[in-house]
Amino acid sequence: MTTVLAPLRMDARVWFANERTFLSWMNMSAILTTFAGGLTVIGEGYATQITGVLILTSSALIFILYAAYMHYQRARNLRKRRVTGFEDRFGTSLIFMVMTTAVLANLVVTLVHSFNRYEIDRFQYRSGVS
Repeated sequence: MTTVLAPLRMDARVWFANERTFLSWMNMSAILTTFAGGLTVIGEGYATQITGVLILTSSALIFILYAAYMHYQRARNLRKRRVTGFEDRFGTSLIFMVMTTAVLANLVVTLVHSFNRYEIDRFQYRSGVS
């Protein structure tokens, strides 16, 4: 059996698929940044606001960096006409881990802040200070 090597023809759809994937990751980053902006408006306390904003903004930054890296790698493979290296092995796991960590960290910060505020209010109530 002989192997016939033919020149590899790149279809424009492959380039556009790379662009679409990059833009979908950027969309996710924009949504996270919008949520972070919303937290600055409706936050309960200053520490809770800043922490929540930093957590979500850092998550968005991680997504942006990962998207740029994957887009660059895929575009380089396309320019060199390589047929391997287009799969995304870590993307969905990265989204899951970063978002789970961000939500849990935000929940913990909010609960600790609420508990501390409850303790201060309870102490002032018992001492007769209004």
